[in-house]
Amino acid sequence: MIYCRSVSVGGEAEWEFAWRMFEQATTAAEVQNLRYSLACSMDHSLLTRYLMFAMMPWKIKRQDALGTIILVAQNINGKRPAWNFVKENWASIVSEFQMAELIAGLVDGITSRFSTKVDLQELKEFKETVKTGGYHTAIRIVNKAIERTTAYIQWREDNEGEIYQWVRKNL
Repeated sequence: MIYCRSVSVGGEAEWEFAWRMFEQATTAAEVQNLRYSLACSMDHSLLTRYLMFAMMPWKIKRQDALGTIILVAQNINGKRPAWNFVKENWASIVSEFQMAELIAGLVDGITSRFSTKVDLQELKEFKETVKTGGYHTAIRIVNKAIERTTAYIQWREDNEGEIYQWVRKNL
């Protein structure tokens, strides 16, 4: 957690320090902690660099690549860079990670925080890209993400006003 906080409030120097620590880590726990922490940055350019590293097996182990992309997506500031990265690199990702379960986990992890009409529209557009590639498992996962995002949007529309009023009254 300390690494994550340092990376999130720091800049490039702190991120670079954590990256060097990651490269020198000797235990699996240390690697995992640093891999998580590197995704905590608030800087889109650092997050984008980290996403690119995820596709370089000499930087990040192949078995950790998709998990790294998901870690970036779970950062509120990483949601958009991670989603753009997946869309722009979809063909490479599918080619590199051919197991349906891995691809499904990636799409599910990337889209789990989608909750806006813009997110929904982009998912629908992405579904067409996936259809063109004929990746049937991914189509099912994108459909699930569309359903979940639609439900989140509806929940927000149904409850946002009431929650806003409660917060104004009680805080």
